Amino acid sequence: MKLKPGLHLIMVANDKGGASKSTACAEARATCYLENLPCRLITFDGSNQTLNNIFRGDGVHVVAKPNGDVLLDTLGAQIDAAREAGEIIIADMPPGITDADDSVMRAFGQSQILEEFDSIGLIVPVFPHNDHIKGALDALAAYADVPVKYDRGMIRAWRPEPTSPTWDSFISWPILQKHFPVWECPSYLDSLSTMMQAEGAYSDYPGLDQLPEMFAQKGSTLPSRDRGRLRAAVSHLETARQAIRTHLLEPIKASESAKA
Repeated sequence: MKLKPGLHLIMVANDKGGASKSTACAEARATCYLENLPCRLITFDGSNQTLNNIFRGDGVHVVAKPNGDVLLDTLGAQIDAAREAGEIIIADMPPGITDADDSVMRAFGQSQILEEFDSIGLIVPVFPHNDHIKGALDALAAYADVPVKYDRGMIRAWRPEPTSPTWDSFISWPILQKHFPVWECPSYLDSLSTMMQAEGAYSDYPGLDQLPEMFAQKGSTLPSRDRGRLRAAVSHLETARQAIRTHLLEPIKASESAKA
């Protein structure tokens, strides 16, 4: 499905590092792939190895972040390429976006670059931890100050372990729920992360977006341990796909169909 002439942006943001932004970006890109929607994944963090590992170094575009002018030039080039290809842009936003000297938010605020988009969506990943909850709220507040309104999004929340504080105490916060629906994804699994990032014996596995196809074709021939972990990854991706499709992609498809 080509998305021309519209241009659509999905930003993934939390002001606190370690909130699973990279994983959320990977889920969004894999969902676009599985929905046959072309997309372009960009990151403002040149040292982000997680995304490169998850997709085996394929198709992750780095936008330079040394200063506002260079940022806008390199981001503008990515926007032009996405517009030409009819791609959705998924942007891995850096932590610390509420810092006064942050070049990304300053450049966004001083330019009209975001006005080029027909729609802007926001995914806010968060762990059930006070620092990440505050980071989510800070990110939402920072983006509310950007002079372009995002019109759809979701809160991506890890379900806490039984020993953690109950998640109800977090999602009941009106200030968090009033922004977007909360998608509670399955508990974090170290084994899933190891496989997704191609560590150890999993270095020959394909990227996250191609894992469902691999499982369908070869799952029955894999060792039982690998088969179980692959099944868990595919199951996790399917729940992510449902949430991202509902809250972010279906409105884009509807808007483009209305233009046709």
